[in-house]
Amino acid sequence: MVGQATFFWYVHQVFDRLQDQPYLVNHPLTRLLVQSGQISSGGRLRQAILQAIDQLRPPPGTPAGSSLDRRWRALSLRHVEGYSFKQIAQQIQVSERQALRDHKSGIEAVAAILWEGYCRATADAITGTQRSASQLPEELEGEFARVSALSSEQVTTDLGEALRNALLTTRNLALTRGAEVTYSLPAGSITVPVEPSVLQQILTCLLSAVFLGGTQPRLEIHGTAQDDTINLIFSVRTGDCPSFDRETAGDEVEALIESARRLVELCGGVLQSSDGTRFVLRFRAAHPSTVLVIDDNPDLADLFQCYLAGTAHRVVPARAPSTALRLARELQPDVIILDVVLPGQDGWQLLRELAGDSQTRNIPVIACSILPERSLARSLGVVGFLAKPVTRPALLAALDRCQHLHRGAVDLGCS
Repeated sequence: MVGQATFFWYVHQVFDRLQDQPYLVNHPLTRLLVQSGQISSGGRLRQAILQAIDQLRPPPGTPAGSSLDRRWRALSLRHVEGYSFKQIAQQIQVSERQALRDHKSGIEAVAAILWEGYCRATADAITGTQRSASQLPEELEGEFARVSALSSEQVTTDLGEALRNALLTTRNLALTRGAEVTYSLPAGSITVPVEPSVLQQILTCLLSAVFLGGTQPRLEIHGTAQDDTINLIFSVRTGDCPSFDRETAGDEVEALIESARRLVELCGGVLQSSDGTRFVLRFRAAHPSTVLVIDDNPDLADLFQCYLAGTAHRVVPARAPSTALRLARELQPDVIILDVVLPGQDGWQLLRELAGDSQTRNIPVIACSILPERSLARSLGVVGFLAKPVTRPALLAALDRCQHLHRGAVDLGCS
């Protein structure tokens, strides 16, 4: 059973992606609700969320405009009707900021409903039993929620480098246990969308569990890259001579494996295990995306390069509209960030040219301007709008939304 802080964090995560079915199927909240019997399959999480929203409907006689009425209407209008927050604010006659607050309050109320059902469903299973080693201490729950936030940014890590660092960290433990380790990875750099320190903690936990889980362990680590999925397979053989307290070490091993599993799930991956002799760590492959930045000011492209350093994005600058159109055709970038105030040609005119060219019409465009032209940009078909001056969180959020709209999450599966 997870702690309340982590559970509530999971609920907040899925509210941002209720239309993304692959994401919902693989989300840790789905696994929890399926295991507790609250939903029957991974495809029913959205329905469970909508049913919880419906439970927030105020009883007859509740004054219109009350906090209970506003939070229910904010959720319903947003996630059932598909309204924007500006439209929601107009409907319930409050400011847009208040609509955002009502929406957040509604999510907390939905999380409380789901949490109560989860606790009730799992109460019988844990009543009268001792806390198992696989149930992590409550004080770790907040830390896992923090890690989830840390891993939400589009940061990438070289898997080979992270593995070598983890092996170095656990070297003394491996020597005391008489362990032997060999590993092989595909040629070239393999990157996964996980923050470096988090990936190293995952690998360190798994290596520690292997070294403590048996005598004189022989560990073979084999990496594979298949399509959009990276697998890291741990195969373990152990010796025959016991040299440690199996009962004490067993508890620690289970806790280490569960910690690794939780971290992996928070990073969007999967960890499979089989009797402590085989572990399969699975992540999406991090394919670098190309971001074509069209702006006559070279400082903006330089700033974006700084913002996106260490992420799965590479910046290609284009200062002149004619150069930009040529690069868009040749490079086929994953996204174009277009300044609408350009010398010699209006940015909106360039947007029309991109949309009218068979080679570039399907490339998503994010408009960028110091002018308050968000509504105009949306009317012209852009997928996002960045107001100058652009902050790093705003840039990452815009690219993340664009990625989910035009790519879809990879189903990592569990088979």
